[in-house]
Amino acid sequence: MSRSSISAFAALSTVDDDDDELIRYEQSDEETQTAVADVGQQEVPVAQPYVPAVSAATNASVVINCSRFTPTAQNVIYGSDYVIVGLNAGEFLMVKGQYSLKIQRGAVQIDSVLYHSSQEPIQIHALPISSIPIISAAQVTDHSLVEDTISPENEHLFSSEYKSVVRIDNVFDGLEKLGLLYPQLKNIHPNREDNDEFVGSEFEKSFYSYSFRLLHTPSNNLGTYINKDWKSALNGLVEDAEASQSIRVLVIGGKNTGKSTFLRLLLDQILSRELGITKLLDIDPGQPEYSLPDSISLTSHENPIHGVYFPFTRKTTTEARFIGFNSPQRQPLQYISQLKQLAEQVNMDSDLLLINSPGWIKGFGIEILKELTATVNPTHLVYLSHGRDDDNELLNSLKYEKLVFVPAFTSRGYDIVRYSPTQIRNFRFLSYFHYNYQEKRFDFEPLLAKSPYKVSYIDTGKRDKILSFSGLTGVFFLDSANINQQDLIECLETQIVAIFELEYDEFQNYYDEMSARGQIDSLEPYPNLFRGSLDPATAIFRGLALIHSIDTENKFINLYTPIKISNLVASLAANETKLILAKGRSEMPWEEIVPKMVSKSRLPYVSYTSSGKGAKSVNVRRNIQRKK
Repeated sequence: MSRSSISAFAALSTVDDDDDELIRYEQSDEETQTAVADVGQQEVPVAQPYVPAVSAATNASVVINCSRFTPTAQNVIYGSDYVIVGLNAGEFLMVKGQYSLKIQRGAVQIDSVLYHSSQEPIQIHALPISSIPIISAAQVTDHSLVEDTISPENEHLFSSEYKSVVRIDNVFDGLEKLGLLYPQLKNIHPNREDNDEFVGSEFEKSFYSYSFRLLHTPSNNLGTYINKDWKSALNGLVEDAEASQSIRVLVIGGKNTGKSTFLRLLLDQILSRELGITKLLDIDPGQPEYSLPDSISLTSHENPIHGVYFPFTRKTTTEARFIGFNSPQRQPLQYISQLKQLAEQVNMDSDLLLINSPGWIKGFGIEILKELTATVNPTHLVYLSHGRDDDNELLNSLKYEKLVFVPAFTSRGYDIVRYSPTQIRNFRFLSYFHYNYQEKRFDFEPLLAKSPYKVSYIDTGKRDKILSFSGLTGVFFLDSANINQQDLIECLETQIVAIFELEYDEFQNYYDEMSARGQIDSLEPYPNLFRGSLDPATAIFRGLALIHSIDTENKFINLYTPIKISNLVASLAANETKLILAKGRSEMPWEEIVPKMVSKSRLPYVSYTSSGKGAKSVNVRRNIQRKK
């Protein structure tokens, strides 16, 4: 849970959320850290060479935690909003933050993808919630693809001493202000004024005014490293994709084994070979990489992805299903049904398909993988494992054509920042709700400081009235557990809901089926409560909304949503579609409900001191009658 109190709806829970118990976070950016130096823009510093950029403990994976690069007054050029760097052979950069990369000379390799010099910028969000991309000097493979950019400013970097030249530009898109709203993640951006992490060499401090920082000395961040086993597996899979162009690759493994990183590297390599559109089935609602939080999706991709992926900022073909929970365990049959619906949209004979699975390979997780492999029939099963004895039991129960065994990644023994599943989910929720489609940037001003949308609702279940109504027709709970309609307000306010839109004819059928089964509850002045399950094949999932409040007197629901509301309003006004809200167990971070600017002020009935009777926590005694 992301808050200390429990909501009226959450009190109905019958299944423990054990996801957060599996991996507890080892760092919160709110914890006290090293003092911050007050450093402004400095003269170009000349750093001493630092050689050890790659390290490994005995029997452990290699970890990259900084650049392999020696900055000098010649190979680093500082502009007002950009930095130009000249790289020698064998050097690489580990750059944290958000930036736009242009290759001005030669070629570079970003993780597993080779790029030649070009005027086309590459947008990268290199945030430590996942591995940070590595930019390496590389050999030109096709001189016809080279479009060098030489100018008086960088011409000295076109000597034989340098192999590659890159320009890194600022991208201040608002994401750098996330920590002002959610302090637990304030250090994911390197150069915020309130950042506790602003330490390092004089060279690193010179990046204070930029939206990025070149990590020059060992840090607690993790860079992407591709070892020989991973490289061999990736090359083999790409060769098979080139040969058949219809492979279906399922990547499985436990939590923190590098599963998502391996899949992203494979996706990038396939896309860089221009083999056509690649489809990606993301079926992990708890830690989705390519879907909205608590959702699964089938997306189409044409360009490589470097750094954190924001699905709501991309113009990609997407089929999404709202699960409503961070674990398939809540409603396993419904989850499997929706998973199959997405898988059935794949052309098994011609599509390139990659599958991102949950890190759940025991218990019910095996049953999910059984259903998935039976439906998709993977041509390749990639298994990231530490080589445990129970591997054969898992593999023998699955259906696949070819097994690719890959050693799992581990960062144990290293001082690496690891955020909890809850913190990463909160990052996904907050970045989604605070993205402005019109301005194409993030705005982390608290939602409470903005006016919510007002959506009218109907409180009668009469057929003629509800079919002609152009607002919210009803609310559906994914696991209602016999909710009393009089408790709807407490169950919905400050909660996240999914917005569903049904075509008029489909809604009419849905209504008639519920009416025949007595599954429509109407009670003035509350919204209608629908107890009939929505069919994901006909109910279109438009996005998420946060309910601010419900005005029962005027019959309005006040809510926030980042979706483009104009198209929805037009179709509702024309009575072409019908609107339904669905409530699962999605939780908004408490910092959004009571933002820092509010929580520091005096609030009625709220005390921030632990004085007085009943103020201290009471522990239950568990040793009664233990002594004789």
